[in-house]
Amino acid sequence: MTQRYGPSGGGGGCATLLLLPGWFVAGYFLALPTVLPAVMDASPERPHQGLHASQLAVLWAISALTALLLAWMAGGRGRPKPLVLLAHTAVIGAAAAAAVVGASMAAERLAADPLLGDAATRDAARAMLIGVLGTVAAGIAAAVAFHALRRWGRRTGYFTAPVRPRATPAAGRRRPAPGEVWLAHVPLREDRSRALRHYCVILQNHDSHASVLQITSQPKDHRRDHMRIPNDGWDRTSGKAHWLELVRREVPYGQFRTTRPQGMCPPATWHEIVRSGA
Repeated sequence: MTQRYGPSGGGGGCATLLLLPGWFVAGYFLALPTVLPAVMDASPERPHQGLHASQLAVLWAISALTALLLAWMAGGRGRPKPLVLLAHTAVIGAAAAAAVVGASMAAERLAADPLLGDAATRDAARAMLIGVLGTVAAGIAAAVAFHALRRWGRRTGYFTAPVRPRATPAAGRRRPAPGEVWLAHVPLREDRSRALRHYCVILQNHDSHASVLQITSQPKDHRRDHMRIPNDGWDRTSGKAHWLELVRREVPYGQFRTTRPQGMCPPATWHEIVRSGA
């Protein structure tokens, strides 16, 4: 499913559009510390000279940054939590490294075939096989880890969190931000030309409107498309718990009735929203 929670922008949209060639590119960068030394080692101009420690450090840095970027993209549009981001980076990096090791072992066995010719030919074949198999294996492993982490993050909600609002530069006013509770005229589901005044939780902001979940004070415990949301002070009139409709709606900024949020969505409820896939 598409991640709907978190600020506009970020890596979620790019991640969902990442095609197969993109994974091969990512696999190449992840496998770079193994692939490039193997290719250079088999080069007839510089046989068995290898790379300097500083050069290897650069290659490992490129590989680590690639894993970090993929881990950030796996979080979708939400703000990543640092420790979880580092853990996801380690998972993607470890998966790619294990795949490269397996591909290198396979390349060694294939290149040892005497039918390939003399030692120089076998070395060249070995380098080519490590490059191709290592890149493909790392890309596939990274893709599997990426989608597994992305699915886990959506289910648990631990990768994303409500973020604080940003100013709207053009008007100098606050835009509704993900995780906030606002008061707005929310369009009706059956007739979008009509709207009623409701509290709502902001899911995502866009250029001209915000995606929200409507809050109602009417008991909805019998409805599977609603969840209870504690009243953490945003409805000071009733002071009672409310219910959140798990149906995404689009509200133009002109239909928000206040210039500031009424409060923040409780963290536990936010995680439930993420898990629900509303």
